[in-house]
Amino acid sequence: MRPQNTSANSDSTVKLAGLGWWEWQRSWSELEENAPESGLRVSPETMDKRIVTKVDPVYPEAARTAGTQGIVVLDAVIAPDGSVTRLRPVSGPDLLVRSATDAVQSWKFEPFLDSGKAIEVETTIAVDFQLN
Repeated sequence: MRPQNTSANSDSTVKLAGLGWWEWQRSWSELEENAPESGLRVSPETMDKRIVTKVDPVYPEAARTAGTQGIVVLDAVIAPDGSVTRLRPVSGPDLLVRSATDAVQSWKFEPFLDSGKAIEVETTIAVDFQLN
């Protein structure tokens, strides 16, 4: 039986924990930077009912040729005037993200009201790409 080098294992664990903490801090800071001023997150179902103008995405030819399909999930910030001011891809096939982002960027929503005043909100938008 070989003796274990507990000092090296402990050192690796500390480094790994430090790296994990650093990644968490960096991600948290990024989320805070990109958070809407209102701090209000609205459900996708609620915002879906508020769409005034919706442009369908163009299915990318490279994705069609590759047989790629699926759902692209975007985190969106909607301005008080109902325009999309910020989009961040959350998940979905890489070949489809750009097309989904381009389409949703041009969507327009009925302004979200809080105490009678239009406010900025954050929501999640899912764009489904299916080959026929």
